[in-house]
Amino acid sequence: MEEAKLAAGTRLNVLSEQTTSYKLKSELLGVKIEIVCSTEHGEGWVENPSGGGAGLDLTTNNFTGCTVIKPSGCTVTEPVVAASKTELVERGGVLLDLFTPDGTSVFVQIELKTCGLLNGTYNVEGYTNGKINNSTGTLSFSKEGDGLKFGGNEAEFKGESLVLSDAGGVLHISNP
Repeated sequence: MEEAKLAAGTRLNVLSEQTTSYKLKSELLGVKIEIVCSTEHGEGWVENPSGGGAGLDLTTNNFTGCTVIKPSGCTVTEPVVAASKTELVERGGVLLDLFTPDGTSVFVQIELKTCGLLNGTYNVEGYTNGKINNSTGTLSFSKEGDGLKFGGNEAEFKGESLVLSDAGGVLHISNP
């Protein structure tokens, strides 16, 4: 089957749905933090820019079904909403979708509750990379090459989502 290239200057609406749970791990005040969200749903658009260059994207991801694994007894306010802009980058021959916050330095704010001294709202800042796998239509996130911080501390973000056109079908992403 022949693949169609998105015309320059044209936006295509996209959706994402997780294929694995998403995990955020970090540390606050010397206490290990691990949050697992069982559901991710994203909506946005992708554009092949006029005049060439790397593909651009704007997306909002909603994470729900979130449980604080560490420390036990803590909860988070849901949904956890992340607004990101993305750009295709190639590193070491691997095509990545580089996610950065949209408009500010903060991806998302996570509110910890029923967590004693850790109660409060913490920023997730920096950047993360989704590794593109065209054979499965997925973006996979891992710590490799990331620069995320949670409450000012190094953070690890893992998970995988299927990326689809809202018209149906898996997106196949390539460098121009």
